[in-house]
Amino acid sequence: SAADTVSVETGGSQKLSLGSATVFNETGADVDFRVESDTNTHAVFLNAGNSKVGINNSSPNEELSVAGNVEISSGASILKISSSSPSVRFTDTDASGGYGVIGVNNTSGSLVMRSDDGNALSSTYMGFEVDGGEKMRISNNGNLLINTTSEVGGSGPQLQISDSSDAEIYIGNTATNATGACSVSFGPSNSVTSSYIQGYAIEDASSSAAQTGGLKFYVREDGNFKESFRLTREGNVNIAEAADSNTAKLDVTHSGNNGGGGVPTYVCRLFQNSNNTGTDHACLQLRHNAATGSQTGVMVDFKNDGGQSHGSIKMAETSVSFNT
Repeated sequence: SAADTVSVETGGSQKLSLGSATVFNETGADVDFRVESDTNTHAVFLNAGNSKVGINNSSPNEELSVAGNVEISSGASILKISSSSPSVRFTDTDASGGYGVIGVNNTSGSLVMRSDDGNALSSTYMGFEVDGGEKMRISNNGNLLINTTSEVGGSGPQLQISDSSDAEIYIGNTATNATGACSVSFGPSNSVTSSYIQGYAIEDASSSAAQTGGLKFYVREDGNFKESFRLTREGNVNIAEAADSNTAKLDVTHSGNNGGGGVPTYVCRLFQNSNNTGTDHACLQLRHNAATGSQTGVMVDFKNDGGQSHGSIKMAETSVSFNT
């Protein structure tokens, strides 16, 4: 009740009311409130004119302005910000107009981080540090830099990884099976994948003795993917062949007259585009370790469609013979 209330007034305006509640400046006068500490005249300060509170701050610019550090401890230690567009803004007083923002998209609830949100500066970036050192950066060109603070590959490559000894990219499949695969796809136009490289498992990698695999290269023609190149477990190269082959180090399969009418079609073409002479500049060099002493090595074998041999070129230690 009024009888239980003590009021303090100055200049005809109530400054303090002590009763069931303690009220400062209940009449709403433009009178500031200030609490001093032993070293700060504005340890707590309320600017009555703009309704802003400062801690260690005599000129608060926001609803709460703190000059110093803020610590949240005990309980869940959660800083909760709720509004239609919640965000935290970081202003660099050493860079005029420069500030970064962490916020939430006001329609999807997605977390958004923005560097130089006001676009007042140039060559800004977003850095990520671990254990006291920067490990990742998004440059002002939109490139992702890993383990480097500069665009070592120039401004073009969107992903750049650098290391002093061996820079690596690992793509793994966590399933344990002998048919697993990992791929890198390429979409050079209209965001459509036109080719991809696939690492494929031949064994399930369940032990060190079962870790065999290979590489496949796929290209797209008229909307359909086809395997055009394979590097097998034996180190063999299969071209236009969709199965592992251990019959040759290089298998080339060709079908159709892709050259068109009157245009030669080559299964394999070797062209030395210079006038150099001598064995060191040959288009094709064949060598056989069996061509020594009384032995001969088959250098070229001619087979028909059924796989029967009908001729060969053999080489001995000092001669070459043609056999039909």
